[in-house]
Amino acid sequence: MIKRINTLTAGIIFGIVVPVIFYIIVFYSKFNNLRFSDFHRDIYLGKLLPLIISRCILPNLVLFFVFNWLNWLKAAKGVFISTLALAAILFTFKLIFF
Repeated sequence: MIKRINTLTAGIIFGIVVPVIFYIIVFYSKFNNLRFSDFHRDIYLGKLLPLIISRCILPNLVLFFVFNWLNWLKAAKGVFISTLALAAILFTFKLIFF
């Protein structure tokens, strides 16, 4: 089981899934009175999308350090790659749309 987790692919998958889960937790804990589509419209109109994306990238830092602590370096490398990809998306949003 551990060998399946300590792969580059598993690290990339964890690095993408953890921010999505964090985004859903933030939505249901703070904005549960809004519909999901209204929430996205308000975020885009309020130009808060880069802020939300940057907050959702932060849990990857914790995941990266946990994988390093467990000496799962391939999975940590996958989390790092997915974090860089999300940061590039964030930079593109900031550069083009805002």
